[in-house]
Amino acid sequence: MKRRAWVAQVLGLCVLPVVGTAVADPQVRIGLLSPTSAAANQARLATLRTALAELGYEEGRNLLIEYRYAEGRFDRLPEMARELAAAGASPIIAINTPAALAAVRMPGATPVLFASVGDPVAVGLVRNLSRPGGKVSGTTNMARDLSKKRMQLLGEMLPSARRLAVLTNPDDPVTASQEADVRAAAPALGFDIRFFPVREVAALPDTLKAAAEWRADAVLRIAEPLLTQHRAVLVRALLEHRLPAMMVTAPEVREGGLMSYFSLESEEYRTLAGYVDRVLKGASPANLPIQRPTRFDLVINLATARSLGIAVPSALLLRADEVIG
Repeated sequence: MKRRAWVAQVLGLCVLPVVGTAVADPQVRIGLLSPTSAAANQARLATLRTALAELGYEEGRNLLIEYRYAEGRFDRLPEMARELAAAGASPIIAINTPAALAAVRMPGATPVLFASVGDPVAVGLVRNLSRPGGKVSGTTNMARDLSKKRMQLLGEMLPSARRLAVLTNPDDPVTASQEADVRAAAPALGFDIRFFPVREVAALPDTLKAAAEWRADAVLRIAEPLLTQHRAVLVRALLEHRLPAMMVTAPEVREGGLMSYFSLESEEYRTLAGYVDRVLKGASPANLPIQRPTRFDLVINLATARSLGIAVPSALLLRADEVIG
């Protein structure tokens, strides 16, 4: 009897480590900070998760992502960044400029990787794109550099357009540099511009009504997160006032906006996943250059153009990466 008990005890000791190894998987904890909502980031995060899984990090198995969404309340971002650091999330992924600034300004050495940031040097996130320095790196969508090109394309779509209403959000730090580029480009492109600030989505219908009363021929949306989050409200108000607009993201055009020209977000978030992997393996963000996009997509909604009475130039259609309707 004693011998059987002794054998069972020995076998039990041999089995326990095997069972423990099967259920205990080392888990990486990272943070994600956004000034908007989960819904607004759905496509971006799908790309990010897929790319991380390809690198061996599977959410729910060996990867835990702590999410914080400010839902348009930029003032909540600093506290949320501190919460992520306190929870042990490292690195923190910061989407858009307001979130990136909040994370970088937070005390401590928690590494920060940003994405969808328009001008990281101008807003003070990094010293230069090649050598960021400090605890931060990431990707830029080059929003500032695209302002003139987006205006040119809008002019090609609407050759007779003169009055251009520019939707802007003064609370977003990257807005000022885009506004400066719009002002500089307008005279040569033949546009008379007027800025229409939007700080909260509730004001959007009245803002576009004011643009229509100014007799705007077209609308240019400056790249910033608030209107990205509320694109359905934006598109509905534009169509109500029959205002053709240069949007920022392809989903806005798929939902009824006229056109967009911007960097390819799927490329940006796959690049970001690679940087997460490198930081988790010990790389310092200070030594990781800011990655810039290599592809920019022109998207046109033909159905919207027809509803607005716009004949899309064939040359523009031939250059489009995606045509809807």
